[in-house]
Amino acid sequence: MRYGFGELDFYIGDIWELATQALISPVTEDLHPVVGIGSNLVRRAGPEIAKELADHDPIGLGHAFVTKAGTLRAKWLIHTSICTLASPPSGQDVCEALDEALSVCQHMAIKSVAVPAMAIEPGELSVKVVANLIVRSCFRSFKMSRLPERIVLVVPSPYVEREFKYVIEDILDKEYQ
Repeated sequence: MRYGFGELDFYIGDIWELATQALISPVTEDLHPVVGIGSNLVRRAGPEIAKELADHDPIGLGHAFVTKAGTLRAKWLIHTSICTLASPPSGQDVCEALDEALSVCQHMAIKSVAVPAMAIEPGELSVKVVANLIVRSCFRSFKMSRLPERIVLVVPSPYVEREFKYVIEDILDKEYQ
């Protein structure tokens, strides 16, 4: 789907399978991978990436830290801080972290990035809330910049994909009324 300067695609499956230039990896402000997506990405990227994260100072909520992608097919991992060790992610933190990660893509001339449906684990945020935050952030990026040119939304199931598509339709309906 084209929007603004970019293209938005979906992929149902595991983010580490993609060959986009960058993958977004959710972490805590202390750069501990968030359970699920983040921990699997770092584990699959290799021990060098885990060590680099462990050796780096905390980055603060809503910020991003870039590493190489290790053994993954992508070139970069953009670690985005969506929560603390003591508290679950909030919608504002997810939004700020994704906005920051997409800004990093622009500054590093990254043309394609994969964005996971982060913070939808049990006890975190609802799929509809996360879909709304992520889609709006992607659309803001496409309106403001030519990079990244392509964002792949990585979702774990057809149900989550449908929820994201409902949000996209709703936003576009309201925008073009």
